[in-house]
Amino acid sequence: MQEWGRFEDGSSMRVAGTYFDELVNTGDGRWRFTHRRFVAHSADTEPVPGTVFPVGR
Repeated sequence: MQEWGRFEDGSSMRVAGTYFDELVNTGDGRWRFTHRRFVAHSADTEPVPGTVFPVGR
């Protein structure tokens, strides 16, 4: 997973990592998450380039 973000105060962050998920079959054809672990591989606070589009609230 790679995520870039810019906050309302103008600061930025980037993080990359891997999710390790455990799932269980509920028996009715559906799968459910039972556990999720995230391991970060890198992170920084360099400014994120580009235009930020507003998100509805």
